[in-house]
Amino acid sequence: MSFVFKELTLKNWRCYEGTITINFPDISQGRNLIVVNGINGFGKTSLLKSLKFLFHGTSKDEILEAWNDVAKSHGDKSVTVSMTFTHNKSLCKIIREVEFKERGNTALPSESLTLIVDGVERDQAEDKISQWLPKDVQQFVFFDGAEISRYAKKQHDQGVKDAIERVLGIPAIRNLRTDLSRLLDNLEEDQETLVGLEGKSATLIAHINELEALEENYREEKETHLEQKSGIEETLSDLEKEATKIEVIEAERKALLDKKARQSDLQSDLDETEKHISEHIRHAPLYLLLPKLRELESELNAKVKIPASHEKWERLEIVYSDLIENGEKCLCGRELDDKSERHLQEELSKVRSTLEKLKSTSGKGGKKEMTNKLLSVSQIINLYGENQNSASEILRKRSSLNIRLEEIENDISDLNTKLEGHELVEVQELFRQKADLRNRLEELQESLGVLKENMQKTVDNLRDKRRELDQLTIDNAQGHRLVQELNLVRSSQAAVDGLLNQAIEERRNQIEKLSSEVYISITNKPEEYSGVRVKEDYTLEVIRRDGTSVDNTKLSSGEKEVLAYSFITALNRSSITPVPFVMDTPFGHLDSTHREKLLKNLPSLNVQVFLLATDRDLPANERDKIDDFLAGEFEIKRDQAAARSYIEEIV
Repeated sequence: MSFVFKELTLKNWRCYEGTITINFPDISQGRNLIVVNGINGFGKTSLLKSLKFLFHGTSKDEILEAWNDVAKSHGDKSVTVSMTFTHNKSLCKIIREVEFKERGNTALPSESLTLIVDGVERDQAEDKISQWLPKDVQQFVFFDGAEISRYAKKQHDQGVKDAIERVLGIPAIRNLRTDLSRLLDNLEEDQETLVGLEGKSATLIAHINELEALEENYREEKETHLEQKSGIEETLSDLEKEATKIEVIEAERKALLDKKARQSDLQSDLDETEKHISEHIRHAPLYLLLPKLRELESELNAKVKIPASHEKWERLEIVYSDLIENGEKCLCGRELDDKSERHLQEELSKVRSTLEKLKSTSGKGGKKEMTNKLLSVSQIINLYGENQNSASEILRKRSSLNIRLEEIENDISDLNTKLEGHELVEVQELFRQKADLRNRLEELQESLGVLKENMQKTVDNLRDKRRELDQLTIDNAQGHRLVQELNLVRSSQAAVDGLLNQAIEERRNQIEKLSSEVYISITNKPEEYSGVRVKEDYTLEVIRRDGTSVDNTKLSSGEKEVLAYSFITALNRSSITPVPFVMDTPFGHLDSTHREKLLKNLPSLNVQVFLLATDRDLPANERDKIDDFLAGEFEIKRDQAAARSYIEEIV
């Protein structure tokens, strides 16, 4: 571990009045965690801000806010933050101090920075510190869980990209290329001076200068085209995601229409079933008389063969009369409606008519009449007996229809909720935009192809002209040596160009691989996600197993934190000089599963890891799990009466 914090001193910094010093314990591989516990409002975030101030300073307003109120009231007009640390086997110390000078009612801050390396004060402290920890990547070193949204940006600015590459050691290769270009320019100037500016040499030199300018124009045009191409591809990707959403919405809208049509059909079936049920209810009193009618049928069967008896018909007359004259309700307990009463009246009339005829009938005629009545009664029994048997089936059908209607209505309600706020989308317009962008992309790709071809022709032409000039230069010994040097620098420059591109690609691929490993090991959706994609500007995308990417704005706060941590871990492990990692409010957005997995991963980092945590961030049952990885533990305490915070080591 080449970069290790040893001692932090604060003077009049925010809630820490007076001077306090924290000596950090030694760490080793596997015991690299240092926990600083503190209740919210006691000064955890003030520690994080002190480190940001120490390495990169702050604004006038922020430093005035950081001046401890008690010190200000007592006339102590200075604020100091200093850190002693080791870096590449050297003992270093940074001291950033602010003196406040009064001007009327205003305090003007005057800031100074001192860097001491192995006991010697160094010049250009800001530049040296920026090499160790570029300001644009400090967010990935001093991690603030309360501001998680900034870690899942769609695009980094050029400063962040350059800073990340500085951490990865890329500028060293860029600087080598710059030095070679400068050397090549000097050698070519010497060559022009040597061959003179007359005749064929002058013509060649002029032609070479024109070709160099043309090559540079092509190069700039190519960069512009590539930027436009990247922008179009990004927009197309967004449109594809939008199209996917539209397809889902349209599918749900179609499903809603289908459900409503099915609801209408089911309602029609239910209405028809209700009519059948009403018909059965109207005939309910007759169903109750079926047993009596069956007795009558049996009696008539017997009397067709023997002299007729009026007893059963008289009994049936009594039952009908009693129902009509003395009962307001049917035997089943239902109210007799007008239709049922009229129906009973009609049946009673038929029974009385039959009795009259039976009484007046004798001999062959009576027997014939009785046979006809037997047929009539049998028909009634068959009709209502069948209807009575189908009643239970109709009731079951109504129950089934009601259940299915309720399910359909719930589905319709859910779909309406999903579609709420989604007006009909202009799908044609979206596809028109996609078609336009694809056309522009094809045009750009064709233009890039032409540019590459023209660039290659220019480079080939330039190489040939330089060879001609080299031949003119070789005429004397000095020129021969100069050409040898030119060829050596040109070949070196080509090799460095290849090395630079290879190094950038390898570093990016390495970060992508490490980020993916960490993300999959921590996420609670490993079955859904396949890893992380690191784009050219080092922004991140979570990739699903089907190859599609997740819109970062759609990630939960916990998922964003895991994504940020995965990138920080990968960046740290890929850095040429890994720096300590400080996490404030580290687990505020994480559930217990994510927290446990992240805690398990922290000891694998080959750097100091500081956790500024409350008991909510690190409850006792989870705190116990990192005992074996702790290098030290501190607690921030608060003297409310004196309005000051202080820090004690837990032994």
